[in-house]
Amino acid sequence: MNSTRHYFITFLLVCLLLSACGASTTGPRTWIDIPKNNITVPLAPIPIMAHASDNGGVERFEFYVNGEFQSSIDPRFDDNTRLGWAEWEFTPAWPGVYRIEVSAVDTSGSSGSPATSIVTVSSEQAAPPPAQAAEPPAAEIPPSELPEAAEQEPVLDPVVEALKNANCREGPGTEYGIYASLLLGEQADIKGSLANNSWFLVALAGRSSNCWISASVVDTLGSLDEIGIAAAPPPPADVAEPLPEPAVPAPAADTTPPGIFGAATNKQIMCASDKVTSNVVAFDEGGINKVYANWNIINSNGDVAESGNVNYTPIPSIENAYTGVFGTFTYTGTLSINGTILDNAGNSASFSHTVTIDCS
Repeated sequence: MNSTRHYFITFLLVCLLLSACGASTTGPRTWIDIPKNNITVPLAPIPIMAHASDNGGVERFEFYVNGEFQSSIDPRFDDNTRLGWAEWEFTPAWPGVYRIEVSAVDTSGSSGSPATSIVTVSSEQAAPPPAQAAEPPAAEIPPSELPEAAEQEPVLDPVVEALKNANCREGPGTEYGIYASLLLGEQADIKGSLANNSWFLVALAGRSSNCWISASVVDTLGSLDEIGIAAAPPPPADVAEPLPEPAVPAPAADTTPPGIFGAATNKQIMCASDKVTSNVVAFDEGGINKVYANWNIINSNGDVAESGNVNYTPIPSIENAYTGVFGTFTYTGTLSINGTILDNAGNSASFSHTVTIDCS
């Protein structure tokens, strides 16, 4: 477990956090029908259509371009004031990327979170409409005989909007596997439903297959009258429980002491008023916990005249090297330094020095 020169002591800790969450906001819920997000259009007027939904009613729409207020439009309604829509046309002055935002304000004055579409306007000019052949003038009809044109209301494609983070499954029931997920506030087009509308078959953006989502976790926008009844796939067969994985044996305990690759002092003979430095190079694969030494001075009579201890510190410029400084002293005699290297597993290794203290 020891190495002679270079050692690898690196530990990498990685933490993954998957959390997708959203905070509820007050005010109407707004979305942009036209233009779609992340599209490229020629340099020409850009029509903008947006819808908003609020239980208390929609009071007005506010249109912004690149963060600057452009226009406030009163909403139009289909059946009631809960679901409103508005149109506005923006004429870009030059090519570039434009951030179009639309927010709605309810009857209490609360503004909801804005809906956003990023539009890239290219330098290409919009193609002029094709020339049409001249037609003979139409016969005049007395005003009393002209039929009244029915006002065309925009048709909103039915969508679901997640009321919270929700699973989209391979079939209409929790017994089916999870295919994907719909995060809070995300929308998906409705492609079908069960007869009682308790589950909807939806198409998720970027997914090749449709999946089923429970009506209890979504809100529906648009008319469901034209939604067809979708056939549920057969329920999944019971899957046998997997066998338990074999237990992974615990790693063997570290019983190897640290390796010492050198230990020396900078002096062999010194005066009591001097200091002596002890250096040691040691390595342990599990890491060095502490390097320290006890010392004593034996006088000419063989008695301990003085003693103490020193904690060693790492030498920044030398890998795996530690240093300790001893002195000054009061007495002369033989200085004995007995050092210990302790690793993180509790194993230890020893080293020692002897220095003569005599200035005569």
